[in-house]
Amino acid sequence: MITLEAVALAINEKLNEILPDIPIQSTDISEGFERPSLFTEFEESTRAGYSAGATERNIPVVIYYFPKDRYKHRIELLRVQETLEQAFSGQFTISDGFVVYPETVCDKVDGVLQCRFEIYFIEAAQEEAGELMDSLNLELQKEE
Repeated sequence: MITLEAVALAINEKLNEILPDIPIQSTDISEGFERPSLFTEFEESTRAGYSAGATERNIPVVIYYFPKDRYKHRIELLRVQETLEQAFSGQFTISDGFVVYPETVCDKVDGVLQCRFEIYFIEAAQEEAGELMDSLNLELQKEE
């Protein structure tokens, strides 16, 4: 089962890989933050159950980038935007065997870069497998 924690860890690992010199804030940004820094947030995620134990999930993700300088940041934001778009548009691996292909949308709000994408998936229930059948004996009768 893919958990919210697994998704968050995969995003943070990717951010550390592509932007290793920029710290990721783990506390609420309303309490203050360093510059430059990154902050990730899940917006209103949804979960729905289906028959046979399948689960549909949609997790909207926002990555905030706070540039080094509040006022002179145009080129810096463009470089980080390009890096984030390349990393999260297309194949993104959450865990072994679980890959998603999000579409990334970025914009600048009050001097802060915001890149958004959604992690959407339907996960089948993990069922215990029984024994495999060796042979099948079948008797057919023709009706007249």
